Amino acid sequence: MPTCVTHELIAILQAQLTAREQGLRTVLATVVRVDGSSYRKAGVRMLIREDGLTTGAVSGGCVEDEVVRQAMMVLEQGSPRMMRYDGRYRQGCDGILYVLLEVFDPDRPCSEALEQSFEARSSITLRSWYRPQEGEHPGMGTCLMLEGRQLGVGHGTVDEGLPLFEQLLGPVLRLLIFGGEHDAAALSALAAQLGWHVCVVLSPRDRRTAKDFPGAAEVLWSDGTGTEALPADDRTMAVVMTHNYARDLTCLLQLAEKGLAYVGLLGPVARRERLFADLMDRRMDLDPDFLESIHGPAGLDLGAVTPQEIALSIVSELLAYDRKRSGGAMRQVRPVGRALDQQT
Repeated sequence: MPTCVTHELIAILQAQLTAREQGLRTVLATVVRVDGSSYRKAGVRMLIREDGLTTGAVSGGCVEDEVVRQAMMVLEQGSPRMMRYDGRYRQGCDGILYVLLEVFDPDRPCSEALEQSFEARSSITLRSWYRPQEGEHPGMGTCLMLEGRQLGVGHGTVDEGLPLFEQLLGPVLRLLIFGGEHDAAALSALAAQLGWHVCVVLSPRDRRTAKDFPGAAEVLWSDGTGTEALPADDRTMAVVMTHNYARDLTCLLQLAEKGLAYVGLLGPVARRERLFADLMDRRMDLDPDFLESIHGPAGLDLGAVTPQEIALSIVSELLAYDRKRSGGAMRQVRPVGRALDQQT
């Protein structure tokens, strides 16, 4: 499951905490099953407050009004409901959605466990027990699995004999951006809109500050003498775009120790080859896999010119790489089985 769903779950938890502070009850809607094709897939979620405000979505917009209507029934009656939406007859889509609606009121241990998991960038498992028949059914509900503990998100007790939808969610994608120019700021803003955790790395001599990078979760200052300050794991990618050759070389030397799967590099091919030569001169023991991880020039061939277009080009390649896609035009993709139905 793409980790964009993790980002959506983080937003839902934050919205639920805000609603609780305002004295408002909430309902969690989870797509637990899809028959055929749909805009979104099983595992997407939506939060509905009792005042009608929502966070997240379970479709492209055609289902949400009905989800809100039935969520109010859940709040009124206090029982979980299964909603079945057949898009074949209502919207001409080729699919049926099964949406579990339940009161969403995680207790403090559950909320704290989720927050700690997000902060530690650890994986979590969500389990939803449901019935495929429309209407109210006792025993339906969702639980969070963490370190062998099962924590409920609502009030009721789940019936583990019911059909189960289980989902493993990994940490959101983290993007290290080395550079402080306009294209770096545009990349930071766009990546943050996708729910990625953005960390901008600046030179101590850089005049820019954290306020110049909208959406960035972190802004670090590094002179390149060590790697300990750079956060990295198997869900971390990097883009080097300092517009300074010596600084780019220093950043690449830092990243050589991190083992990242993707490192993007701005600039033409000739500049990349020169950097490769200088890297190998500086580090005779350089791992060949590191050079293979460097994508330069970074981005897809979109004809990008402005900082915003360049950011779009780079984000597009990053997303395609993370999803193991070629980045080609959708109309040129030849469907294999239901491959095209796997978009989210």
